[in-house]
Amino acid sequence: MDGPTTPAAALRRLLAGTALVADTAAIGRPLEGARVLWLKVPAPSASVVRSLEDEGHLIVEVRDALVVLWCPSVRWDEQGHEQVAAKRLARQLLRSFAATAVVGVSAPARSALDLPALLNDAEDAARLATEAGEPFLLAEERWSDIALRRVAGKCAGALAAGNPLSRLVAHDAKVGRELVASLAAWLRHDRDTVAAATTLHLHPNTLRYRLRRVRELAGIDLDDPRQRLVLELMLLDWQLDAPLG
Repeated sequence: MDGPTTPAAALRRLLAGTALVADTAAIGRPLEGARVLWLKVPAPSASVVRSLEDEGHLIVEVRDALVVLWCPSVRWDEQGHEQVAAKRLARQLLRSFAATAVVGVSAPARSALDLPALLNDAEDAARLATEAGEPFLLAEERWSDIALRRVAGKCAGALAAGNPLSRLVAHDAKVGRELVASLAAWLRHDRDTVAAATTLHLHPNTLRYRLRRVRELAGIDLDDPRQRLVLELMLLDWQLDAPLG
């Protein structure tokens, strides 16, 4: 039963940021140090869910995924020990459901107020795990990837129409994705031409030529750190659909 005062109903409101005064107490366990686990499971078995609930896990369905609230019953002296336990739980959940399941694990909560943000972190960690072909990921171990992807996703709407990157993409649509991919690799390798050329299986002089073409065709000033920052964010978003080799 998922009534107004049950732990499941209280957890839904806590995750949504609409908690009532009594919801923290209704959970029935301390929320400091709790983690949110996001499970993307095709057609989850009701019997498996009941079995996990019988083991003390609080599970609700949110945005077509199963969300598990894990409240450790012990305190660890070191963060690494707690992370090992979180990974052990993720593996247990994977074994319980199926090989096709993916788990994203949030960082520990400082209080109940953290739960909405931790839910989003766990979801994004699961998305990263799916893209990387990994069964699970801890958000705190990939915090920079999560943050960059969120920022990159908002950059597209912030760019002026006819920006230099759009001109490069249009150019590459005609002749192949050579210039955009080359620019992305060069920026990703911190402007190390030799390292970027190696990644692209090119001679360094070929990459230098392509970067000159980037400057000529798009009018990009690659010596301007502000332009490079915007380009890196936009190229990160571009790579989600066109990963570099």
